[in-house]
Amino acid sequence: MTPTDRIRIRRWAAETCASTLEFHIEGALRADNLPRATLLADVLADRMARRANAAQRRKRKQRPVRMVTSWRPVVDAICASHGLHARDLATDTRARKIVVARQELWFRLSQRGAAFSEIGRRLGGFHHTTVMHGVRQWAARLASQESANG
Repeated sequence: MTPTDRIRIRRWAAETCASTLEFHIEGALRADNLPRATLLADVLADRMARRANAAQRRKRKQRPVRMVTSWRPVVDAICASHGLHARDLATDTRARKIVVARQELWFRLSQRGAAFSEIGRRLGGFHHTTVMHGVRQWAARLASQESANG
Protein backbone atom coordinates (compact mmCIF):
# COMPACT_ATOMS: atom_id res chain seq x y z
CA MET A 1 0.00 0.00 0.00
CA THR A 2 1.41 3.34 -0.99
CA PRO A 3 1.42 6.37 1.27
CA THR A 4 -0.91 8.05 -1.22
CA ASP A 5 -3.47 5.26 -0.75
CA ARG A 6 -3.27 5.64 3.01
CA ILE A 7 -3.76 9.39 2.82
CA ARG A 8 -6.66 9.00 0.39
CA ILE A 9 -8.44 6.41 2.54
CA ARG A 10 -7.83 8.34 5.77
CA ARG A 11 -9.14 11.53 4.20
CA TRP A 12 -12.23 9.75 2.91
CA ALA A 13 -12.85 8.12 6.30
CA ALA A 14 -12.39 11.43 8.13
CA GLU A 15 -14.85 13.21 5.83
CA THR A 16 -17.61 10.62 5.80
CA CYS A 17 -17.28 8.53 8.91
CA ALA A 18 -18.97 9.29 12.17
CA SER A 19 -19.10 5.74 13.48
CA THR A 20 -16.80 3.11 14.94
CA LEU A 21 -15.86 1.90 11.46
CA GLU A 22 -13.40 4.78 11.28
CA PHE A 23 -11.47 3.20 14.13
CA HIS A 24 -11.38 -0.17 12.35
CA ILE A 25 -10.30 1.37 9.05
CA GLU A 26 -7.47 3.18 10.80
CA GLY A 27 -6.38 -0.11 12.45
CA ALA A 28 -6.39 -1.92 9.13
CA LEU A 29 -4.34 0.86 7.55
CA ARG A 30 -1.79 0.73 10.38
CA ALA A 31 -1.46 -3.01 9.86
CA ASP A 32 -0.97 -2.55 6.09
CA ASN A 33 -4.09 -4.60 5.47
CA LEU A 34 -5.49 -2.81 2.43
CA PRO A 35 -8.09 -5.50 1.57
CA ARG A 36 -9.61 -5.21 5.07
CA ALA A 37 -9.50 -1.41 4.95
CA THR A 38 -11.17 -1.46 1.54
CA LEU A 39 -13.86 -3.87 2.77
CA LEU A 40 -14.58 -1.73 5.81
CA ALA A 41 -14.66 1.39 3.66
CA ASP A 42 -17.19 -0.32 1.37
CA VAL A 43 -19.34 -1.25 4.37
CA LEU A 44 -19.14 2.32 5.59
CA ALA A 45 -20.02 3.71 2.15
CA ASP A 46 -23.03 1.38 1.98
CA ARG A 47 -24.18 2.45 5.45
CA MET A 48 -23.78 6.13 4.59
CA ALA A 49 -25.69 5.65 1.32
CA ARG A 50 -28.55 3.96 3.19
CA ARG A 51 -28.68 6.81 5.69
CA ALA A 52 -28.73 9.38 2.89
CA ASN A 53 -31.52 7.51 1.08
CA ALA A 54 -33.58 7.24 4.26
CA ALA A 55 -33.12 10.95 4.94
CA GLN A 56 -34.14 11.76 1.40
CA ARG A 57 -37.29 9.63 1.71
CA ARG A 58 -38.21 11.43 4.91
CA LYS A 59 -38.04 14.83 3.27
CA ARG A 60 -41.41 16.22 2.42
CA LYS A 61 -41.51 16.96 -1.25
CA GLN A 62 -44.04 19.00 -3.09
CA ARG A 63 -45.68 17.21 -5.93
CA PRO A 64 -46.90 18.92 -9.08
CA VAL A 65 -50.58 19.87 -9.05
CA ARG A 66 -52.46 18.84 -12.17
CA MET A 67 -56.17 19.55 -12.14
CA VAL A 68 -59.12 19.01 -14.38
CA THR A 69 -60.62 22.42 -15.16
CA SER A 70 -64.00 21.50 -13.64
CA TRP A 71 -62.26 20.69 -10.33
CA ARG A 72 -60.81 24.19 -9.98
CA PRO A 73 -63.85 25.76 -8.23
CA VAL A 74 -63.97 22.93 -5.68
CA VAL A 75 -60.24 23.18 -4.99
CA ASP A 76 -60.40 26.96 -4.69
CA ALA A 77 -63.37 26.81 -2.29
CA ILE A 78 -61.66 24.29 -0.02
CA CYS A 79 -58.38 26.18 -0.08
CA ALA A 80 -60.19 29.39 0.85
CA SER A 81 -62.15 27.77 3.67
CA HIS A 82 -59.04 26.16 5.18
CA GLY A 83 -56.63 29.03 4.44
CA LEU A 84 -54.33 26.93 2.26
CA HIS A 85 -52.88 27.01 -1.23
CA ALA A 86 -53.60 24.32 -3.83
CA ARG A 87 -49.97 23.16 -3.78
CA ASP A 88 -50.28 22.49 -0.02
CA LEU A 89 -52.93 19.86 -0.73
CA ALA A 90 -50.62 18.02 -3.12
CA THR A 91 -47.84 17.47 -0.56
CA ASP A 92 -47.54 14.22 1.35
CA THR A 93 -47.30 16.00 4.70
CA ARG A 94 -49.33 14.70 7.62
CA ALA A 95 -50.01 18.06 9.20
CA ARG A 96 -53.57 17.82 10.53
CA LYS A 97 -54.75 21.07 8.93
CA ILE A 98 -53.63 19.91 5.49
CA VAL A 99 -54.84 16.32 5.92
CA VAL A 100 -58.34 17.46 6.87
CA ALA A 101 -58.52 19.82 3.89
CA ARG A 102 -57.20 17.11 1.56
CA GLN A 103 -59.78 14.62 2.84
CA GLU A 104 -62.59 17.11 2.31
CA LEU A 105 -61.36 17.79 -1.21
CA TRP A 106 -61.18 14.09 -2.05
CA PHE A 107 -64.66 13.55 -0.60
CA ARG A 108 -66.21 16.38 -2.60
CA LEU A 109 -64.53 15.27 -5.83
CA SER A 110 -65.63 11.67 -5.31
CA GLN A 111 -69.21 12.94 -4.80
CA ARG A 112 -68.93 14.60 -8.20
CA GLY A 113 -68.15 11.22 -9.77
CA ALA A 114 -64.37 11.37 -10.09
CA ALA A 115 -62.55 8.04 -9.81
CA PHE A 116 -60.32 7.52 -6.79
CA SER A 117 -57.34 6.73 -8.99
CA GLU A 118 -57.87 9.90 -11.02
CA ILE A 119 -58.17 12.05 -7.90
CA GLY A 120 -54.99 10.61 -6.44
CA ARG A 121 -53.04 10.84 -9.68
CA ARG A 122 -54.03 14.42 -10.50
CA LEU A 123 -53.78 15.85 -7.00
CA GLY A 124 -50.31 14.85 -5.92
CA GLY A 125 -49.71 11.30 -7.08
CA PHE A 126 -51.48 9.55 -4.19
CA HIS A 127 -52.46 5.88 -4.41
CA HIS A 128 -56.16 5.26 -4.95
CA THR A 129 -56.46 3.42 -1.63
CA THR A 130 -55.09 6.47 0.16
CA VAL A 131 -57.83 8.54 -1.45
CA MET A 132 -60.45 5.93 -0.49
CA HIS A 133 -59.29 6.05 3.13
CA GLY A 134 -59.43 9.85 3.12
CA VAL A 135 -62.97 9.84 1.71
CA ARG A 136 -64.07 7.34 4.37
CA GLN A 137 -62.48 9.44 7.10
CA TRP A 138 -64.24 12.59 5.91
CA ALA A 139 -67.57 10.75 5.64
CA ALA A 140 -67.15 9.48 9.21
CA ARG A 141 -66.32 13.02 10.37
CA LEU A 142 -69.49 14.33 8.69
CA ALA A 143 -71.58 11.57 10.27
CA SER A 144 -70.23 12.29 13.75
CA GLN A 145 -70.88 16.03 13.31
CA GLU A 146 -74.46 15.35 12.22
CA SER A 147 -75.11 13.03 15.14
CA ALA A 148 -73.63 15.59 17.55
CA ASN A 149 -75.85 18.33 16.11
CA GLY A 150 -78.90 16.11 16.49
